[in-house]
Amino acid sequence: LGQVSLGGDGALGTVRPGDSATFDWEITAPVEVVIDDATLDSDPRALDVDEDLREKISTHAQGARAQLEVLNHLPMAVQLSVLVGQDPEALDSNPALVIGPLLIHAAVTSPTTHTVTQSVISRPAFDLTAAQARVFGQPDLVTKIVAVLPSSNGQPVRVLSSDYVEVRGLVQLDVLVDDQF
Repeated sequence: LGQVSLGGDGALGTVRPGDSATFDWEITAPVEVVIDDATLDSDPRALDVDEDLREKISTHAQGARAQLEVLNHLPMAVQLSVLVGQDPEALDSNPALVIGPLLIHAAVTSPTTHTVTQSVISRPAFDLTAAQARVFGQPDLVTKIVAVLPSSNGQPVRVLSSDYVEVRGLVQLDVLVDDQF
């Protein structure tokens, strides 16, 4: 068990719905936690698209089909969103494109130990409009994965240091091939 202290000893405060906190954490496994709608996110990562290809995408993309492959080794379902934009600092508040939320199924758990016994692969697929696909033609794009862990409804969830979520993605563009391509 642990505790959270806000404002130091003797300080009083109120935590209201919609308030958030930023923290670093380390899991000493196994640990049992009760989750009340938690949000975890990755650091922004640069999307490496060369200039010539970016130009063609920004002018010729007619749409796209995207597919993620998510390997979930967590004992709970996860809702994932992918944020895409040019400014890492504004990615949360003003992304150029949001993909999701996408529901990712929980891993298989043991009924006795409540630990993960088998990972589950989810392959959510989705279509992008021409305007959404053309976002990938912008320079200096970064992406960020946001994972929402749903409430465990007061029930403890056992998490090990070996539990994880791995996300891969593929975007297939539909392009107009003309004499300008």
